[in-house]
Amino acid sequence: GLRKAVLTRAQLVSHGRSLPVAAMEEVGIPPRLESIVWDDQDRTAMRIYLLDNSESTRTADRHVLEGSGISACSRWAEICKTAREHAIWNFDSHMPCDFIIRTPKYPHQGPFQADRDYIRISRTSAGDGQEGTSIEFESEQRQRLDTFLGNNGPRACTMPFHERLAQVQENINTSVSEEWPGCRTIILVILTDGLTDEPPEPTQFSERLSDMCQRLPLRVVVRLCNNHPSMMNFFTTLKDDVPALDVLSGPVGEAAKVEAVDNGWFAYTCLIQHIREAGTFNELLHKVAEERLDAQEARRLAEILLLPAPEDGQDQTAPSAAPTDIDFLLEVRHHGQRVFDARWLRERPVVNVWRLRAALGVGLLPLGRTVLRERVYPVLCPCST
Repeated sequence: GLRKAVLTRAQLVSHGRSLPVAAMEEVGIPPRLESIVWDDQDRTAMRIYLLDNSESTRTADRHVLEGSGISACSRWAEICKTAREHAIWNFDSHMPCDFIIRTPKYPHQGPFQADRDYIRISRTSAGDGQEGTSIEFESEQRQRLDTFLGNNGPRACTMPFHERLAQVQENINTSVSEEWPGCRTIILVILTDGLTDEPPEPTQFSERLSDMCQRLPLRVVVRLCNNHPSMMNFFTTLKDDVPALDVLSGPVGEAAKVEAVDNGWFAYTCLIQHIREAGTFNELLHKVAEERLDAQEARRLAEILLLPAPEDGQDQTAPSAAPTDIDFLLEVRHHGQRVFDARWLRERPVVNVWRLRAALGVGLLPLGRTVLRERVYPVLCPCST
């Protein structure tokens, strides 16, 4: 059951494991950002991914990141790529997850059937049920997921989206509710290219989603694979009725939104995108693409991205010891790590110190000439010192 499948951070550490996510190890995830991932892990019961395979997902108007560039693809290919990435993420972090197809190859009434309506990825579904490694996912579980996706490509929908959501809700009620570990939340990630423009589906979709969030310990993420602004606007307006809802586009689109609200002082990485897609509970990561962070919030996010882990026994989210924002800028100015930024499609420093200065509200003119020469100029123009 889920109670045995989901491991908390303390349980994993007791087994001599840190978070075994290969992607995070490769990029050298900041320890304070890893702490956010652990917090999400501890508060989540499982993740459910609803994959939209409607006929419109054949449309080839999308782009996905491949290495250091982007590649053109269909909406369905983007949905599949995202699903595979999240399958590996959840498998490596010991989090069970279900992938439910919107329109199965052989529709039927009644409870969901494994490998027809959905497929579960978890440690206990790998071979003989013994705990394994990501190598097992690469061999057995990846093949199961690829087969499931291959058998359920784009096709004409046999039922409206809201009716499939009702079936998802019933499946949660009948097969999952008794296994919720404590008060943990279920994350529902909807990978879709949008809804039909014909009423009343949008209204009924909104009502169904609202009802689900009221009746279930549910948090919803809509990962939109559609370039049309009307779809993004429609799902964004749903947040008025469904507070536990996040709406995201792809990493390039989200990076552009971060820049548009004047939060572009940090590099928007695929790792940050992935944490947000997985339904993070961190409010700063929710806000970065929606509104400009104030000075206090900007400093907190910069600390998450830049600062080393605190001393043993201290809170991972403890603020920097730097008493002022200028002291903080001095503390982080020599941070040399470079990461791939989805906005510029190239590597860049984790933060742009000049723009971070502006976000923190550190002005130049009010400062004395000595402070400018000895403390500010070395931060903004390190090559001249």
